[in-house]
Formats: sequence, C-alpha cells, structure tokens
Amino acid sequence: MNTLENNLTHSCETCPFRLAYENEMTPQEATALIKESQSNSEAKSRFLARMSHELRTPITAVLGISEIQMQNPIATAQVKDAFSKIHSSSKMLLGLVNDILDITKIEAGKMVLLQEEYEVAALISNASLLHLTYLGDKDVEFVLDIDPNIPAYMVGDTMRIEQIANNVLSNAFKYTESGTVKLSFNCTVWMPLELLDEDNVNPDVYTYATFTLSVSDTGVGMSKEQLETIFKDYTRFYEDQDPSISGTGLGMSIVYNLIDMMGASVSMDSEVGKGTTVSIDIPQKVIRPSILGEETVAQLQQFKAKLNTESNTFQPESMPYGKVLVVDDVDANLYVARGMLELYDLTVETCNSGRETLEKIAQGNVYDLIFMDHMMPVMNGTKTMQALREKGYHHPIVVFTANAMVGRAEGFIKKGFDGYISKPIQAKHLHETLYEHIRSKQKPETINAAAEAALTRPKEEKSRANAIDDYQNSSDLLDTLRTDFAMKQKNIVSEIKNALDDDDIETAHRLAHTLKGLANLIHESELAQAAYYVECLLEEEKIPPEDVLLALEVKTAQVIEQIQVHLPEKPADNVKENAIALLEKLLPMLELRKSECRDLLGELRPIPEAAILVKQVERFKFKDAIASLIILKDILMQ
Repeated sequence: MNTLENNLTHSCETCPFRLAYENEMTPQEATALIKESQSNSEAKSRFLARMSHELRTPITAVLGISEIQMQNPIATAQVKDAFSKIHSSSKMLLGLVNDILDITKIEAGKMVLLQEEYEVAALISNASLLHLTYLGDKDVEFVLDIDPNIPAYMVGDTMRIEQIANNVLSNAFKYTESGTVKLSFNCTVWMPLELLDEDNVNPDVYTYATFTLSVSDTGVGMSKEQLETIFKDYTRFYEDQDPSISGTGLGMSIVYNLIDMMGASVSMDSEVGKGTTVSIDIPQKVIRPSILGEETVAQLQQFKAKLNTESNTFQPESMPYGKVLVVDDVDANLYVARGMLELYDLTVETCNSGRETLEKIAQGNVYDLIFMDHMMPVMNGTKTMQALREKGYHHPIVVFTANAMVGRAEGFIKKGFDGYISKPIQAKHLHETLYEHIRSKQKPETINAAAEAALTRPKEEKSRANAIDDYQNSSDLLDTLRTDFAMKQKNIVSEIKNALDDDDIETAHRLAHTLKGLANLIHESELAQAAYYVECLLEEEKIPPEDVLLALEVKTAQVIEQIQVHLPEKPADNVKENAIALLEKLLPMLELRKSECRDLLGELRPIPEAAILVKQVERFKFKDAIASLIILKDILMQ
C-alpha cells in the first residue's frame, strides 16, 4: 500500500486537513478525495452484497443435487465419490460467500443485532454438533465443558453468538491434527437468579450476565506476531506448510467485529507447537431464574454417542400386526410419514386435523400408536391429545414436533404425550418408537410369524426398500415433494400477511412454521432459515418488518420458480381427464399388488408428471406407487 492509500485508510474519515497537509493538497481536494473514497467503498460493499446473494442460489442447487446423487442407490462408487467431492467443494464455497456477505454488511453498517430470548441449551447443541464431521478425519478428541448453573434462557442474538463460536471452533479444528479441542461455556450473573420471575410477568425485572465461551486446542499455535494480526481481514496462517487449509481469512475479522458490536471482550493465549485458547465474554440479559442443570448438561455432553448411533442404517422389520394413525395438517408430511411407516408393513391411516382424529376415535377406531403433529390450526396436538385422554383413550400418543430441542421436548412428556419425534423424522427415533410401543407388546409367536411371512415374499417385493434411509434419501421422494410444494405453496407468504392484517398472529405463526418445515423437507435450507426467523418473531408476538416478509416472499417465489423450470407443461383438459381415469384404474391393482399393473405402463409413460410413478410401478414398489398416485391425481385435479 502506498503512502496516499495508507493515509486515506487511517486518517481521511476523521481529518481532511491532516490528509491535505500530509499529502500536499488543498483541504478542498482532500475533501473531494474523501468523498470519492467513501463512495467507492459503499459501491464495493453494495456490489459484493448483491453478488453474494446471487451466488448463493446456484451454490445451494449444486449442494442439493450432489447430496441427492450421493444417496442414489443405483449410482456407482466412482460416481458417488465424484459427487461427494462436488458437495464438499460447494459447501466450502457457500461458506466463503457467507463470509463475504457478512463483512460487507458490517462495513456498510447494516449488520443489526437482535435482542431476543433464546434457549442456551439449543445454542450449545447447535455450536457443538456442527463440528462433529471433523472427528472422522483427525485424531482429535472433542470435549464439551458446561457449567450446569448457566441460566437456561438469556436475551441476545443467538445466531451471532453461534457464528462466533463456529468461527473460533473451525479454526481450532483446522489447525489441530491430533490431541484435543475443548469448548467451554460459563456464566457470571450480576444478581441472584431467585429474584427473577419464572413466567416473566414483569419484563422490567431482569439482571445482566457475562456469558463466557472459550475454545482451547492442542494445535500448531501462534507466535506473538501472528496474535497481533489475527483479527485483520484476509489473515490465514501456515498456508505454505499445509495447502489443505482453506477459507477467505475473513472469519476472525468477522468475529472481532461482532464482538465489538456486542460490547463483548476477547482474550487469546497461544504458543507455537502447543496450542491456542480463545476466551470471549459476552454481556447478556437474563429474565428467568431457570438454570441448565446437571441433567441437561449430561444430555448435551452425549453428542458423540448421538453421532455414532444416528449414522446407523436401520432395516425396517415387518410389523403387519400394527395399526398406526398419523395426524398432520400438511399433506407432504403425511406423505413422508406414511411412506416410512409402510416400510414396516404397518396398517397406516392418516387425517388432517384434531377434529378428524376425535371423530375417528369416536367411531370406535383403536390404534397401537398415534403420531400427532403439534402445530395444527383450530385444535393443536396438545389439545387433541388432552381431549382424547378426557374421553378415556389411553393408547400411546407420540407428538411430531419441530421443537425437539433439549428441555422443550421433555415438556411434551409432562403434558401427557408418550414420546416425541422431531421433524424431519430421524430413522433411529422412529425405529425405537415403533419397537417400544408396538413390537415389544406382541407375543413371540406373532413376531415370528411376521418374520416368516416376510421371507416368503416375491423377490421384487423384498427389494423394494433396503432401509429407511433409502426411502428418505431417494430422488423420487424429493422430486415428488418439490412438485407438491410448487403446486400448493404459491400463496403461503400472502396468507401470512393476510393473517397479520387481521391481527391473527397465531395463524401467521403456524403458517411460518409450516413453511419452515416444508422447506427443510425439500432441502431448501435458505428458505427454511428465512421462515424460521419469521416464526421466531411471531412466537414472541412481534410483527415481522416489511423487508423481512418481502425477503421471505421473494425467496419462496425463487424456490418455486426453480422447481417449475423442471416441470412439464400442464396437459390439456381432455388429456387430464384421461390421465385421471387411468390412475383410477391403476389404484386398485396397486392395492391388490397385482403384477398386471405393469401392463398399464405404456399408457402411463406419456403423462409428463408420472415419471416417478412409472419407476415405482416398474420396480413393484406398490406402497410408494400408491402414495405417488394419490399426489399425482391431486395435482391433475387442480
């Protein structure tokens, strides 16, 4: 950097006269130069921010497509390996783009910190689980040290605190080949928590706390000179020694800026060859007296065990003796749940509301297990469960919830549910739930008879699903869900806005929750995050700003547009009628598992939307085909 550029960087914003004196120019010339420099800086920030947003869309598409192909059961090992490399590179690229977007927001003064209550357990869980992927590639032990006396709830910007933790942890793992990475959480509260009110009836009564997170590692460490430059832009160390080290070098600069904005402080201690310790003290507000407690800390510290068990593949055991009811107001959720449960040969029924559930039970229906969505209109899952209990129905009811974080999920058990399963459905949890509430209650001879019957199936039926993961990760399922999303969710943000215009925050909150869940279901993480932000605001009964709702509406439209690009044109009315008639003819054949259903493939193939159904019929995936047929018929009838 030359002398003029250096002076511009360090002095022009505060003293044009000094700049003029040091560079032999008039004050007027110095002022003009300052304005030009500021204008160029603002233009650069706007350009980078705009480009970062534009780049995210194709990168997200590449991530999604490569992930699908990595799970493709017919892809060769060589193809899967290639897509794995594409996925890894795309993930890294998305991280770089996010860094650029953040630093330009900070430079432009547009980074805003939220002040909202959050669950500390969720923050710790998110910060921890994100880095478990490092453990398989290095001889590194990940230690989580948590003070059980930390307040369970604090007020601040949980997303930015997680971002700080993630950046510091990423560096620790990046520069540590063996040994230990330790993440610690502690807190100092300024006045006794007992003086606070658990229900927060008086929001003016609160205390301050210093929330401390620290990361220590046994990595390569840093010299005194490196410590002095760690928070500067574009700083990366040891690139010449380890070419695999990646990143923009913006991570710690972003951390430093966020720390400064929060009024926090950071201290670092490092020694070359021995490791580094980073400790950050963040001021937060506390409005409730609850603490994490030993039990919650123990659950959080089991993250490694969770990783090991959830990576298992579960073979669906035949349970034809079981009868299950799934209750959810979103058809796509019912479709996925039905498909997973039918892999166990269960008798599966579905309904869309709490009222309909009560009607089914009033008609004398009894189920081995009811899966109940929690957030439904008119009568939510808790109210429906309580109404059933009041009417004397005491068979197991398990709640489906997207809020299965530590602490909150256990609350469902206290309300009377027999268990909970988080959304999206995890194979391990579903497997355990079915075993606990259905299989374990059967006589040995019943279980043995079911197993023997499964062995006598035709070969093509046996191979219809090797595991639940095959179903969850199939491209056929994703294609179907994305098509359904594009057809049915075009106006969901408008519905949220209409609900807000009517002061119906409850409905707006439920719709945002639904959009978040569906976006996760179709692997649209950015849309899910945008919907989650709106959901969080509405949960606190805060009206989302216009620009936030506009951003959600634009992102939803972009996702739908991307899906529709790959959809065929709608058939003419007469073609549509013939297609519906064909589907009505095919349905009973699938229900009776007749191999003659393949005789209709010639008529089925010309229907553009039937590509997935054709594949399922070809492979005798009768139950999957039935579910696809129902959705396809629904689409054609719109």
